Amino acid sequence: CTQEADKPGIDLHLSTVGCHAANVHPRVSIGSAGWVNIGSAPTPQGDQLLFHCLKDSRCEPVTCADIARLSELHFQVVSRRPDLNLTQANQKVGSISEQVMIRHFEGSGWQQIRGQVGRTGIDGLFIKRNSVGIVREVLVAESKYNTSKLQSTSHGQQMSHDWALRKLAQLRAQQSEDATYRQVESLIQQGYYRARLWTMQVENGEIRIELQRIRSDADEVKLLDDPGTRVPVPPELIGISAPNDSFEKAIVAACMEELGKLGVPR
Repeated sequence: CTQEADKPGIDLHLSTVGCHAANVHPRVSIGSAGWVNIGSAPTPQGDQLLFHCLKDSRCEPVTCADIARLSELHFQVVSRRPDLNLTQANQKVGSISEQVMIRHFEGSGWQQIRGQVGRTGIDGLFIKRNSVGIVREVLVAESKYNTSKLQSTSHGQQMSHDWALRKLAQLRAQQSEDATYRQVESLIQQGYYRARLWTMQVENGEIRIELQRIRSDADEVKLLDDPGTRVPVPPELIGISAPNDSFEKAIVAACMEELGKLGVPR
């Protein structure tokens, strides 16, 4: 990637599929529902993202370009907020994936309860109750974007049984009078819960989702491609501009709502 010292001469050189011909650079246009469609065409005066970056005194063109190359969702984020640095952009992308996951499970009959302790915790903690209101099923879910992996922690690998118990203990300390968390903790202690890893990618105008079952042995985890039971599997591939049914439309809507919180594409 060529980088020039003077801002007017910087070219973002955003990589797009099928856009490698000489003198052809990315072009963006606003598609349905505010999605920025990335196309290719000769752009002798640079692309729109560079143009809007240069108009924002907080935006660093080279940083903006590096972020936009990471994935199509990163591009969507900085097209709305070109001032974000890498850490901030990654947080926004992670939040979008998490909210899409939550929408999926809530739409499938699971009730979300708070799983976060400060900025850390369980991305998705869901329950189902019996007819008298007692928690009878628990789902612990972790959301990742693109190639992010489960991390090792001082309390075992992320999403392991030991890690989940540690997070529940922290939640119980904050919700000591809440019977729901006592019931959830009891079920997890006995191993009566489901654990899933949700991985989302956005490329070429499509949302790709992988849902894996997690089997834990104390402080370690094993990922299984078998999705298991009682936890509905989302469509593997969803076209953003043309979702096939109400289920896919809900997934796209969740993604667009989160992007909408960042403002309109510039």
